[in-house]
Amino acid sequence: MKKVLSNKQEEEIGFFDSSLLNMCGLNIRDYLVGRFCFFNGMVSRYYESLARAGVDAVIFRVYYGLNYFPIILACKMLGITVIDVQHGINGFKHLAYSRFREGEVSSPLLPDIFWTWSAMATRMLEKDSFINAFSHIVEGGNPVFSGSGDSGDGAFLRGREGNRLRILYTHQPKSKAIPVPYDEIRELYNIKESKVVIRPHPLHFDEAMGIQRELKKLGVKSKVEDSRKVAINDSLSRTSVHVTYSSTCALDALNFGIPSVYCSDYIGDVEKEFSTGLLFRIGEIDESDLVRVPEKAVDYSLGGAEKVKKGVSRVLALTSSGRDGGDSI
Repeated sequence: MKKVLSNKQEEEIGFFDSSLLNMCGLNIRDYLVGRFCFFNGMVSRYYESLARAGVDAVIFRVYYGLNYFPIILACKMLGITVIDVQHGINGFKHLAYSRFREGEVSSPLLPDIFWTWSAMATRMLEKDSFINAFSHIVEGGNPVFSGSGDSGDGAFLRGREGNRLRILYTHQPKSKAIPVPYDEIRELYNIKESKVVIRPHPLHFDEAMGIQRELKKLGVKSKVEDSRKVAINDSLSRTSVHVTYSSTCALDALNFGIPSVYCSDYIGDVEKEFSTGLLFRIGEIDESDLVRVPEKAVDYSLGGAEKVKKGVSRVLALTSSGRDGGDSI
């Protein structure tokens, strides 16, 4: 792709690089130029493809990132509606879903519509934020509320019989410097005497085999679950206890009243906002704590067929109004 930068991009790169050089002694100009050129080239490619496709809307499960922003900008140039569908339970400090400042909400890289699963996610987007000045928020529930024929109220998954003795470990990418809580997993394994199921992040599936090898050295029997094929709710429906370093899957576990062992020193918003007596530190538990408590279940992401249907209707109404000359989105 041609290495072409606009005058504004040249200005921004120069300012950022010189500031970083003065403060930290680092020079990353070549890296920044490469990123901007990649972005510019991809915008052109996506513009051509989308113009030929003639679509009215593009749906993302994750809108942010260098590989996605060029698509969004091309959509905005063509008047195509950009819809971000919530991809997981996000913490209140998630930079891409909270506290948008006044000068940020007019960015051409933001979605036109945010599809949220629940009032919690809607509140996260709106709290101390200017996002409503630019984007619409549609509270439509989790579109993939079950892969097993659930009617939508969670009764099927909560009442599901079968093997619930397993320990589910939700792994977070090592690239984010998040440690694997091997000692905690081994202690739970010794208490519960159940096989550990390793569920890696879908984009970092290759890390799971290395974790399994390390657990084997510690005498822990485990298997790897393909998170690209098995939905988190279906996985949790067969789980008795969940362990993670700091993943918000601890909230997904509450859909089923499943206790979670949270290994990070800082629980923060997860504990303050959502604790129901099912969130534990490793040194605070015994075997009697590691059982489901259905009466404490909270629907954070189960969704429902009727809620999803209403959400789709709302999205269609918003996109139609934009095409028919009504309020622009």
